[in-house]
Amino acid sequence: MTDTVKNISEGVRDPRHTSTGWGDCIVCVRQDPNGPALEVRQVIEGLSYHRADERVDIPILMAVRNPGDTPVAMRVVHRAHVKASLKQFCFRAEDSGSKKGWEDKDPFKKRLMDIMRDLYAGRLRENPDKPATALFHPRVNCLRAQQEPEVLSLNGPSGCFSDREEFDLSAEFAQGAKPSFSSYVLPPVAPGQGELFVLWLTVEGESYRRLVGERRLFTVDSHSRLLRQIKAFDVPDAPDEGKKIYCEHIEPIQAIIAPSAYDIVIFQGDLGDPIAIEAGSICILQVQPEDKRLSKKALWFYGQPEEFYLVLRYESAPVHSKPTANGFVVGKHGALV
Repeated sequence: MTDTVKNISEGVRDPRHTSTGWGDCIVCVRQDPNGPALEVRQVIEGLSYHRADERVDIPILMAVRNPGDTPVAMRVVHRAHVKASLKQFCFRAEDSGSKKGWEDKDPFKKRLMDIMRDLYAGRLRENPDKPATALFHPRVNCLRAQQEPEVLSLNGPSGCFSDREEFDLSAEFAQGAKPSFSSYVLPPVAPGQGELFVLWLTVEGESYRRLVGERRLFTVDSHSRLLRQIKAFDVPDAPDEGKKIYCEHIEPIQAIIAPSAYDIVIFQGDLGDPIAIEAGSICILQVQPEDKRLSKKALWFYGQPEEFYLVLRYESAPVHSKPTANGFVVGKHGALV
């Protein structure tokens, strides 16, 4: 082990000064490394941090499309151990004729989903011409969204929500003595169909302490950065079954599905502990919601899918001097510096 890797793994070095961070976000992987792949058109990841409870709630909206003529599934991978469930998206009852959905059962989760829906109201809406579908404009760059909307099913792959509105996903392998990484296979998407997956991930306990803990800074990283972290720090702690899944299904370069766009929403105010953005972030641009009420509830970012890197700290943590960095650098109050 090199001195650099040793220092990073022991949490000695500030992640702003390394080529790796502590990591969040998901990695999208083909079910079969040599088989057909879904198109991941857009990922929108929300993050709600809870310092005292040692927990992070992570709602994810993921727009995918199956361009082929056979059903296709994929897996999602995350650092450490995360609980995962698949939930049904619905529009708020007060905004449409849709029934109230799963988010009404948990008041806190409902509030997070309300913010996600409000932020994307101009790009994600009900389809008036086809029940149980949505019209979505994926982001094509940091300045605009796709003009023609895509039709996404809200029924779930293979009608999996016909008799329930949420279900827990089963991890592909059990964790060992230390949390390593998690892998989940999502239900297959029908040929030619677009799907809006709603994943709800929870990081807590030892996994929270590993990825966030009491260190001053923690990060949100692109999938390419996460893959390096998983290989260097997580696979050695995985049980044999996890190592086998990594070697056969995740390590092959052709297995990785690069999202076309990856957005980050960090909940603020009473939706999670206040988070400050440190200088040192790269390849990511902060977006100001037009509704000022939303700007008090969430920090909103557009990341370059390959190599973005967002450095965070709890607002109560001490502020240190700012390092020099390349790319987009976001100051504490949202200004590029």
